[in-house]
Amino acid sequence: MGVSRQVTLTLATVTMLAAVLPGFAGYASAKFEALDRAHREVLRLQAQLTAAKEAAKEATRRAAREAEHQSRAAEVEAQPVAAEPCPKGKPRQLRHSAEPPVALTDSWLEPLLPLPEHPKSRQHHRWRANPPAGGATNIP
Repeated sequence: MGVSRQVTLTLATVTMLAAVLPGFAGYASAKFEALDRAHREVLRLQAQLTAAKEAAKEATRRAAREAEHQSRAAEVEAQPVAAEPCPKGKPRQLRHSAEPPVALTDSWLEPLLPLPEHPKSRQHHRWRANPPAGGATNIP
C-alpha cells in the first residue's frame, strides 16, 4: 500500500500543528496575564504614590498652620498686658442676688409635695391590721 507524498506531508503538518498551537496559545495567554498583572501593579503603585503625595501636602499644611499658630502665640506673649488694680483694693462683687426668684421656688416645689391619700386605701390598711371577727374576706 502506497501512501502518497501529499498525504504524508499533510499528516506530518497536522501532527506538528497539533503540538505547536496549544503550546503557543498557552504562551500567549500567560504573556497577556502577566501584562494584566503588571498593569494592575502599576495602577496600585500610582494610587499609593498619589496618597503619599497627599499625605505629604497635608503634613506640610499642618506644619505651616502650627508654625503660624506658634508665631501668633509668641506675638501675643510678647505684647505687654496692662493690669488694672481693683478699685480701692477691694475684690469685685458678684452682680446677682443671693436669693432665687420666688416664681422659681414655687413652681419646682409643687410636684414634690405629698399628694393626699385616697380614703379607701386607709380602710384597707386598717382591715389588714385588724381583720373583722366574722371572717369576711372581701376588702371594702
